[in-house]
Amino acid sequence: MLRIDHERKTDFGLILSDNIIDRDMVKGMLDNPHRKKFFNPLEHGEKATQDLQRLRESWAAQGLTTVFTSGVFDIMHLNHEAFLLQVKLEAAPIHFSRFHAGILAPTWEDLPDEEKRNYCLRLLQRGDLKLIVSVDGDAAVSVRKKDKGGGDRPIYSWQTRASDVLRFTAETEPGTFSAVVDAVTIHDDQAPALQDTPHENILPIGEFLQPDVWSVYCESQDILYELQGGRANEFPNTQVVVMSPYEYYTDANLGGKFSTTKIATRLGGTAVSRL
Repeated sequence: MLRIDHERKTDFGLILSDNIIDRDMVKGMLDNPHRKKFFNPLEHGEKATQDLQRLRESWAAQGLTTVFTSGVFDIMHLNHEAFLLQVKLEAAPIHFSRFHAGILAPTWEDLPDEEKRNYCLRLLQRGDLKLIVSVDGDAAVSVRKKDKGGGDRPIYSWQTRASDVLRFTAETEPGTFSAVVDAVTIHDDQAPALQDTPHENILPIGEFLQPDVWSVYCESQDILYELQGGRANEFPNTQVVVMSPYEYYTDANLGGKFSTTKIATRLGGTAVSRL
């Protein structure tokens, strides 16, 4: 694993080597912690769906609260991360009403703000909230963005975007960090390999997961219409949380608001030059 070429010392005494540490080891140290959270039907077919469903059922058996959401998450940035943490924590009042209403306080609204904050931190520390994210597939994103004049998108493949979603953590107490996303999968109505499977669309995934909480971005009117109207009876135990836009972070070089388009343009990318 360790290889040092002592014949390539520089004038400064530095050792130059083409391969000091095994690159597979480095990659494995980054990827291995997330492998069990990655449910890829394009690689593992129906087994990926079944494994995800079993994971959801095991969480339910443990009395954990499962949250479900979806998105593109192209070029992951600070506001993506903050949004997903917000999505997870928006389930705290629902978890409270299921397990602690009338014990710690009559209702969530009766808790003092500091107690609400501490309750959220405890849920993250103990893993009482579980967040599943379905990432929009490449073909679906490409069609949607072209319909809006968006050029060549997504910039990153869905596997890269899914990996990025899994990697970030939140500090729940000094020096202690908890994963925000607990499982990730894909939906894509334009991918031939996913046709006639639960991953063809976001709604069939939600149907087999039956999450306790389904967080939907307010602009996703198609999903909200189905959950609150046409197919509401298919999710009898799911509470829908509508997420409004909010800018947690800004950046002066991007002109204030974070966005994938602005980041790509700032880098001089041509993929979104027609936006």
